[in-house]
Amino acid sequence: MNSISIRKRIFIILFASMALVMSLMFALVYIVAGAVMEKTLSEYLISAVDANTDKIIFLEKDVAEIIKESDNDDLFVDYGSGVLQIDDDFLDMLSDVESALYTQYGKLLYGNNSLSRNMPLEAFDASRLYRQVISGKRYIVYDRKITGEKLDGLWIRGVVPLTKKQDQLEQITRSVAAFIPVLVIMVVLVSFLASSSILMPIRRMKEIAAAIVGADDLGKRIETGSNRDELYQLAVTFNEMLGRLEDSFNREKQFTSDASHELRTPVAVIRAQIEHIQAKEPAESEYIEAIETIGRQNKRMEKLINDMLGLSRIEQGEKRYPMSETDLSEIVRTTVDDMSRIRFRNIEVVSKVEKEVIIKGNRNLLERAVINLIDNAYKYGRENGRTVVSLRKEGGNAHLEVSDNGCGISEDALGKIFDRFYREEKSRSEVEGYGLGLSLVHEIVSLHGGAVKVTSQKGTGSRFEVEIPLLLR
Repeated sequence: MNSISIRKRIFIILFASMALVMSLMFALVYIVAGAVMEKTLSEYLISAVDANTDKIIFLEKDVAEIIKESDNDDLFVDYGSGVLQIDDDFLDMLSDVESALYTQYGKLLYGNNSLSRNMPLEAFDASRLYRQVISGKRYIVYDRKITGEKLDGLWIRGVVPLTKKQDQLEQITRSVAAFIPVLVIMVVLVSFLASSSILMPIRRMKEIAAAIVGADDLGKRIETGSNRDELYQLAVTFNEMLGRLEDSFNREKQFTSDASHELRTPVAVIRAQIEHIQAKEPAESEYIEAIETIGRQNKRMEKLINDMLGLSRIEQGEKRYPMSETDLSEIVRTTVDDMSRIRFRNIEVVSKVEKEVIIKGNRNLLERAVINLIDNAYKYGRENGRTVVSLRKEGGNAHLEVSDNGCGISEDALGKIFDRFYREEKSRSEVEGYGLGLSLVHEIVSLHGGAVKVTSQKGTGSRFEVEIPLLLR
């Protein structure tokens, strides 16, 4: 089955489904038609028997003798103190209905009943309609009590075979069987057209995917159309996937470009120092200066590589960084205490931390996020300025806020501040770093199911706000 194409599978399923439905419909028609025919026969049998009750008259014997002389067609049968006059139409058979006249105790007085010798002789007890099987054949039998003056104790039994019903059903079956080839052709045609119609949007998706591969263009999208069915949802999902792939591809291109650019400078400096030393016999002081320069550049590259590896590991999620119940209040308090001792550019760091702010998180990552936010405030803060760190519970979230009164961020840069390697042009030469610190903060917060945002005004300072869901207990 795995080697059969989807189109063939759909065709087979549609064909089998339609064939099954048609078979069930035929069976239903057959059953209903049989039931209707049997009901019609039963009603006709009852009608015929009821009509024959009017064809029996009780006469006194002297009256019967007079009538006999003028009516030679009717039958006259002695019964009790008189005579029964039975109309000559009593024996007429329509639709194979046979009628016979009986006494209360089952004795046949007159009429046709092919079942009389095969049915047990027994007294009649109540008017009824029932089925009887004799020698493998099915019959409908109707016993009817006759009412009238001096007619008590007389019964009419009507019998009709069900062979006529079977003949009509067989005729229907033959008619349907003759039409089956046409039905098969129609089912095949409808199944083929339906499978082609169902797969048409999927073929379009395949064509667009092939075009993307051939042209190396992730910007193409599938037309979703207006019919919001499952295929519409599939197209929307496919387009979202393409969008994410395009975004990821573009970010990776930018990442590679920026990483190459950032690594080029320290590598060039190291190479220049080595070539300078190799070109002449330098003094001891020049050796020391070259080694110090190479060491500084080595540390810069080491930090860059560690930050890049950190981002890569964070993207792997909880597989690399398991989560557990964590006291964010304690993490912020100790981190602020440690960072406040640095007093970089004589910037004061103060905090206001609410107790027992508990979240589900990874302690190492959360410490790094807080350190990076404070470090960013140090780098871009005003000399002799102030950085305020606060933590509180707010609306089911842990709300962390780090604000400074530094140089601020331009409006154009606010939308890019969390991008990897992004730094405003004026700050590149003034502030040491690679522009990965805030990217790490963003990834760490996202891994914890939270969000980070920044508000800033050029020249007045910046405020970073982090929200992470509290741990529900």
